[in-house]
Amino acid sequence: MADARKLWTAGSKAPVEVDMENIVARAEEFRRRVRRGHAREYVAGAFVIVIFVLAATLPMFRLPPLSRVGAALIVCGSVFTLTYMALRATPAEVRHDSATLRAYRAELERRRALLSSVVRWYVAPTWPGIILLVTGIAIHRWGAPGALPILLFTVGFVVAVTVGVVYINRRAAAKLTQELEELPLPAEQP
Repeated sequence: MADARKLWTAGSKAPVEVDMENIVARAEEFRRRVRRGHAREYVAGAFVIVIFVLAATLPMFRLPPLSRVGAALIVCGSVFTLTYMALRATPAEVRHDSATLRAYRAELERRRALLSSVVRWYVAPTWPGIILLVTGIAIHRWGAPGALPILLFTVGFVVAVTVGVVYINRRAAAKLTQELEELPLPAEQP
């Protein structure tokens, strides 16, 4: 693959040999990795939905009303995120024909765009609920001994997890960019 890229960047008119078996294998492995990652996300999302539905509805959680609204918004945001993933992030079937390279590049570009925009469709839908949940608890517990350190720890933890999610997804997008740069362009395909 690196030789094909060097020929292209050097401006050579020599035909580029593309190992289609290698492209198909890489595309199938990419699809398997994405599907495994999505399976983990769906399980985690279902867990979040169940926990926050229970927190919003059961009196044993002793959440103040504002926090119950926040828990319900977290559920709504999680449902949106899982639906978005199911509709837009599911990888296409791997093609086993001459258009495989073009389809694989398109899939990598689509996945890179999704990973780069994770703040918009993955993080942002749950943040209004998180803010209301924490604010409701802070108002309700304000003045109680030890409330401030717990509140600060919770806010710090939520911010750290959010920053981590964004960082991991941006790093994955950068890896996809690198892989795209290593692939020959579809026009080079014989």
